[in-house]
Amino acid sequence: MALTTAKYNQPVDVRLAETLSSEQVVVRRLIWCYFFLLLFEGAFRKWFMTGFSTPLLVIRDPFLLGILFLSYNGGFFPQNKYAQRLFGLAIAFAAASVLAQFSNALTILYGLRTNCLHFMLIFIIPKVFTHRDVVLVGKWWFVCAIPISIVVAQQFMAPPEDVINTVAGGKGSQMMSSGDKVRASGTFSFVSGIMYYYAFIAAFIIYGFVHRKAFPLTLLVIATICCLLVMATAASRSVVGAVAQVLVCLGFLAFYRPRLYSKFFSFLSVVVILFFILSQSQLFQEGLENISLRFEEASGMGTGAGPIQEYFIRNYEIAKAPFTASFEAPLFGYGLGAGTNAGGALLELGTLAMGESEWQRNIYESGPIIGNLYILWRIGLFIAILKITLKALRNEGNTLPLLLFGAAGPLVLMGQIGQPTTLGFATFGAGLCLAATRIERPPKTIPAARLPTEVH
Repeated sequence: MALTTAKYNQPVDVRLAETLSSEQVVVRRLIWCYFFLLLFEGAFRKWFMTGFSTPLLVIRDPFLLGILFLSYNGGFFPQNKYAQRLFGLAIAFAAASVLAQFSNALTILYGLRTNCLHFMLIFIIPKVFTHRDVVLVGKWWFVCAIPISIVVAQQFMAPPEDVINTVAGGKGSQMMSSGDKVRASGTFSFVSGIMYYYAFIAAFIIYGFVHRKAFPLTLLVIATICCLLVMATAASRSVVGAVAQVLVCLGFLAFYRPRLYSKFFSFLSVVVILFFILSQSQLFQEGLENISLRFEEASGMGTGAGPIQEYFIRNYEIAKAPFTASFEAPLFGYGLGAGTNAGGALLELGTLAMGESEWQRNIYESGPIIGNLYILWRIGLFIAILKITLKALRNEGNTLPLLLFGAAGPLVLMGQIGQPTTLGFATFGAGLCLAATRIERPPKTIPAARLPTEVH
């Protein structure tokens, strides 16, 4: 099966292989390692191996290189037009960086790793994972949510200077929120990890209620409790916003598959019941008060708008950023990777001010021409994945790809991938979107020919 995108000459290949080769088997295992490291590398950087915090920043990279090597050696290296264009952009990035204001070999390599290398994972995952594998990933996402949610609750209750609220490297505290509470980061290095993680949790929860046989009911209820608890105690509006992003995808579900939409009411009923039960606990009540205070304090800061209006204003500013940055950045930029924290450290310049949005960083690093071409590439990939998920929903009633897209799509489009955790969730999540469209079906059987009753 090859799901193509309309008006494109070449599909984002998600065809099913008859059998898995030895290379594909190993790649599957490496992808699972990549997944678990994505969830728990922050814990090692903050608590267990603080002295190795900097090298642990790229702990997933050796596994990614192994995935790329084996996929090339096994003959399933991505060759669709998005991969080919990304290869062309990588060459352009490197060439422009030689002429840029700030650059060295290590910074350029780190920039290529950030902007290009990890994105190849999006096209490799659907070559070795199927819909069944993605559901299994969802089960592990639920299981891991239990300890991560406990850590978030402990971080909420602990004072800011407590060791559980330390940052990567073991020195300092996490960002503060309202009411003298920190923005909980769970097992991740920063609160952004919690935001992305529970967006995917929400996607799998909704899928579990729409397709009741996908997950055990007990695990589904526990995951829902974890999600509600973290939304209250993470002390971050971004976590609530990320979950709301996934809920927006239900609009497509109502349009394309209204019959499935009726099952959403069972999800709402369970959420209301669990919310009422949790609201009896002091921890949840305190969390709700804190997040409400956070919304009140942050709402309309500098804009005079409410949360919804502020969301659109912020995204308008992000969309407008490339136009203003294009007139300010040098022709060849300041150097690939220079806008990331790690890249700035390699240049011994600290963190360079290259705007607050991801698209600004792309242009300031690589210049207005190459930077905008890369932004257009990300927009094109975003649209292509969306079309594939909508096709799976419309033709097969497969809701999982679209729900996962609600969590991963915005990261592909404009996620700040200079931060390794964001990059990991963007590429791994988008790969799951495509893999979720690969539904295995039993082969059609040909009825045996009827034997003659008489021999003439």
